[in-house]
Amino acid sequence: MTLAAVDVNTGEYNLFNATNLDFFTELGHAAMSSGSIPGVFPPQRFKDKWFMDGGTVWDVNIDSAIL
Repeated sequence: MTLAAVDVNTGEYNLFNATNLDFFTELGHAAMSSGSIPGVFPPQRFKDKWFMDGGTVWDVNIDSAIL
């Protein structure tokens, strides 16, 4: 499973998966960050950054589906 979120301050597209996420302690925070749709839900603080929904920058994350 891969979750995507955008750093609010830099616009950087971030992917969260088994390579950089502890599923037992961080999955909930990553999911909240990935689902923070601007205008509906506020940005979420996670790993010392503010994140919003990854779809605000890239609608369909084809790369993660292929890799």
